[in-house]
Amino acid sequence: MESSYIGQRVPDQPKHLIGPRYYDTYVTVLKMIVPIAAIFAMISLIAVIFMGYREEESILSTFINLFSSY
Repeated sequence: MESSYIGQRVPDQPKHLIGPRYYDTYVTVLKMIVPIAAIFAMISLIAVIFMGYREEESILSTFINLFSSY
C-alpha cells in the first residue's frame, strides 16, 4: 500500500483524548482525586508498618526498610 492511500483514509477530525469541552472538569477532578489517593496510600503504608512492626527493630529502621524496598 502506498502512504498516500493510507493518508486519504484517515478522516480530518480532531485527534485528542480529552476535548476542550471537558478539559476544565478533568483537571478539577484530578486536583481532587490525586491528593485523596496520596493520603490513602500514606495511611496504608503506615498501617503496614505498624502491623509488621517487630519490637526488636527501631521505628526508624522500619521506615528505612519500607521505603528502600519500594
